[in-house]
Amino acid sequence: MRVLFLTLFLSLILNSCMQDKKPAQQQNPAVPNKVISEEMTILDFISEKENFSDFLHLIKHVNLDDTLDQEGSFTLLIPSNTAMGKIPNEKLEYLLKEENKELLTQVVELHFVKGEYILNELTNMQELNTFYPVSNIHVRIKEGSLTLSQGKPVHSFVGLRNGNVHVMDRILVHLTF
Repeated sequence: MRVLFLTLFLSLILNSCMQDKKPAQQQNPAVPNKVISEEMTILDFISEKENFSDFLHLIKHVNLDDTLDQEGSFTLLIPSNTAMGKIPNEKLEYLLKEENKELLTQVVELHFVKGEYILNELTNMQELNTFYPVSNIHVRIKEGSLTLSQGKPVHSFVGLRNGNVHVMDRILVHLTF
């Protein structure tokens, strides 16, 4: 009887030591959300801001600007003009050629996410569905840093009539051509 009690006691102690050995959930660092008027669409908002004009030019070039003016639930991960300035001019010129419109459309669609997402509600290893059907945005939270695919959000604007806008520090794809 004593051996049984001792075995049970030791197994309870070992079991309690083995529980909760999962890696701790990474804290999602907050990028402050600036609430914008519900009267504005995403297109209205980014059209008013000079800092988004370079990517807006790409959006218009592939005729996706109407999408951002429609009713719906979207999140736009938009590179700032500073981020766009990191792309070599020859790569942008290549993308803007008429024969490369399909490639440019894919690049732009990778920044359009289906659904409204607020940054501090994202979780590590989450996948966000983009308009480009074969690629998702990969959410990673590591050592207090939030990354969406290869980019880091630097500003967040929420509460627009059809979604949210998160400003990124870079374009979210590697242009390897």
